[in-house]
Amino acid sequence: MIQQEENSIYNRNMKVLPFVFGLLTTPFYFFSTIYLYYVSNSFVVVAAVFSLGELTKAILEVPTGVISDKYLGRKGTQIAADLFQALGMFVQVLALYDWRLLFLGEFFIGIALSLYSGNTSSLLHDTLSSVGKEEDYHKEYGRMHHYRYMYWSFALLTAGMLAYYFGVVSVVYYCIAQRLIGICFSLFLKEPNFYNKKSSKSIKMAWLHILSSAKKTIKTPKLRTLVTLSVLRQSFASIDQLGATFYKSVMSFYSIAFLLSGSLFLCVFTSKYSEKIAKKFGFLRTFVGVRLIAVPLQMLGFAFPSFLSPILIELGASLNPIETSAQSALLHKQFTNKQRATMESVVELFGSIGYSISIVLMGFIAEVWSLSGALLLGTSLKFLVIPLCFKLFKK
Repeated sequence: MIQQEENSIYNRNMKVLPFVFGLLTTPFYFFSTIYLYYVSNSFVVVAAVFSLGELTKAILEVPTGVISDKYLGRKGTQIAADLFQALGMFVQVLALYDWRLLFLGEFFIGIALSLYSGNTSSLLHDTLSSVGKEEDYHKEYGRMHHYRYMYWSFALLTAGMLAYYFGVVSVVYYCIAQRLIGICFSLFLKEPNFYNKKSSKSIKMAWLHILSSAKKTIKTPKLRTLVTLSVLRQSFASIDQLGATFYKSVMSFYSIAFLLSGSLFLCVFTSKYSEKIAKKFGFLRTFVGVRLIAVPLQMLGFAFPSFLSPILIELGASLNPIETSAQSALLHKQFTNKQRATMESVVELFGSIGYSISIVLMGFIAEVWSLSGALLLGTSLKFLVIPLCFKLFKK
């Protein structure tokens, strides 16, 4: 009877998860930088707003991981995250009347990001584990992101058209609608965490759960190196976030829409074949190869601002799914089932702190020097990942 129920959960979730992953990232991820600058006209304010969101996420990372593991479950946490993000974006629309509301909206978005963090990938892993298919995680993770980039490609094209004809504010409304649609799909999910439903839900047990996850993260050498790798990659994501304003300085919303749609179309293929690439070349060559190709392309784009710059930058960014899928697969091999979301939240905690520091520094440099100079400097630092890769895979 239990096996029949587990098969039912697996079949339902594997049908619904492509839609959940597809709607996971709204175009607001890209257009938020342009919107915040449109409202505040200051790179420092933009950086401060993003920093608040990431610090909120950092503070709540581990508690929300426990919420996913022991309280709301994967499905309930996913729905709660969608609701908080929709609320945050709506408050940021109201910031048109008072720019300080940007911070309140980002606070709610930070809560949403902390709830999302580790939850969706844990939901996928738990669904596969329930029928003994956890070894398929890397393959299925790549497949889910294949759907994610397919939809995001369409969504960005739509958002770009809306921004071109109706202004950037219309994009925010579009993203709110997308998040509400995401909630509808999440309602069809089934909760796979049988083992957590029977566990104690006391505050004391929750803290012990957090401490146990943190201890394993710190004391496991390979996991510790993977955490450092993840922190650096997430910190450098601040550069990509500010890059959206750079795009607007060299091309129209209309051109941006087609460029990003094309870039994400490439991501559809890199995410789909990420497992095969990692198996063929090995994790070390995959990580290092992506860096050696992507970073020089992006540096060239930022160094010589022109209409071609975003094309070079996005060609480099289209390789990110290969690295992201490989990293997620390696991390989940080190996690335990009962602590999966909490342990990933511990990883994200440090990454959020790194992101907050990085984006404030980049925003300050952009304000006092130049945006392209700040982005060029930040992009060059992405090479720091390579020595960690050699350390991670040394014999």
